[in-house]
Amino acid sequence: LTTPPAAVVSQAIFDDVTASAWALSGWSSTSMVQNQFVRSGTSAIKVDAATWGGISLDSRNANWVWVDQPGNRYTHLSFEVSAGPVVGSAMSSLEASLDLGWGKSAKISNYVPNFAPGVWYNVEIPLSILNPAGVPFRKIVFQNNSASNLTFYIDSVKLVNRSTSSTTSSTAPAARQPGIMNFSPSTGPVGTVVTLNGSGFTGLNLAWVGAARNGTVTVLSDTQARVTIPVGATTGAIGLFNSGYAAFSATPFTVR
Repeated sequence: LTTPPAAVVSQAIFDDVTASAWALSGWSSTSMVQNQFVRSGTSAIKVDAATWGGISLDSRNANWVWVDQPGNRYTHLSFEVSAGPVVGSAMSSLEASLDLGWGKSAKISNYVPNFAPGVWYNVEIPLSILNPAGVPFRKIVFQNNSASNLTFYIDSVKLVNRSTSSTTSSTAPAARQPGIMNFSPSTGPVGTVVTLNGSGFTGLNLAWVGAARNGTVTVLSDTQARVTIPVGATTGAIGLFNSGYAAFSATPFTVR
């Protein structure tokens, strides 16, 4: 008998309002929940961050009683991000983390190489990048990691468990970090089949192309895969995902 896939488990942290037992904090920044520019629903967080400033969503209540979030309950941090009507020059420096120390953060530009004015982008960062040791955490942080001022918007923040089955086989291979060496062709319309060469392709289950987050990937071997350019794709990096890791091409695919 085949074990049916487990339902995706998620915890909303911000969705129009900050979730109960979570609080919005900031440093070297001004943040507000506003309704003039939103991704979905009625509200989103606007952040005006000075040098190295940012915000955190804290796992605590109004009385500053903190609650540890289990490090092994979720697989991804998911959120919507936008530069707003004007793209600041420091958008490429914006980072997300769980406030677990140096080196345990992710540049959002790895997932959105090019921001366009007034456009929202969905980003899902594997927690294997933000929390490789799987330790408990108390914060979700978005930080302007530059010496310039930066305005950005955040919406629909949630922790997600995208495990594909309710049981884990002891003989199943662990997910590995994939890497993309090259791909061809480098340009084409929606529907183009792109062949990618690299390593660690076994277990890939999702592809991104520019702003599109719904690409299908066919694994030919551990060193070669094919991606069909999906509807909604824009010129940008190709991203490949497995259950724990992500890899992005160093050069963009140009959508014609």
